Amino acid sequence: EIDLLVDVGNQLIPIEIKHSATARPAMASSIKTIFNDFPDRIKQGYVVYTGDARLPLIPKVTAIPFSDL
Repeated sequence: EIDLLVDVGNQLIPIEIKHSATARPAMASSIKTIFNDFPDRIKQGYVVYTGDARLPLIPKVTAIPFSDL
């Protein structure tokens, strides 16, 4: 389930928020699903987590630490 879906003009940015210090590809499963629903409007998604590194999780989805916000 997507926590935030930010509408920026013609682009949608899906964001998942996780209370975990370890980023895993499974955290991006909801974002992967929504890519299929809006293929022309979503270019990138994000998982915000409590870890300390930016990490690619799956294609087009990046894990971002809370501290980077």
